[in-house]
Amino acid sequence: NNITISFMILLGSFVGILSGLLGVGGGAIVVPALIMMGMDTKKVAVITSFVIPFSTFSAFLTYLSITKIDFYLLFIATIAAILGGFIGNYLMHFKLDQKQIKKIIAIMLYMLAIKMIWSVLK
Repeated sequence: NNITISFMILLGSFVGILSGLLGVGGGAIVVPALIMMGMDTKKVAVITSFVIPFSTFSAFLTYLSITKIDFYLLFIATIAAILGGFIGNYLMHFKLDQKQIKKIIAIMLYMLAIKMIWSVLK
């Protein structure tokens, strides 16, 4: 794929700013963008799985400095996320094809959009 390094840095910075401003995971923004640019869906998932924790951890440190964290809830959510990550990774690589993964991503984005629109209309 002919995506330049400077474009990827620009896209990553843009996604980081948006996810920080909106409080949403950067994957919801960067995954569709990379897929629309023609990148392989499974490769996008792997790249995102590696990169997102770094931006998430920096946001966590910021929140840690300005608010009180429920560490019990954090522990439970961390264990659930790790288990879910292993299961999701297995399903993606051994049970799903590109088309199925794209459908799942599309459904999740529609659900996110509906939730956001619903919260604005309340």
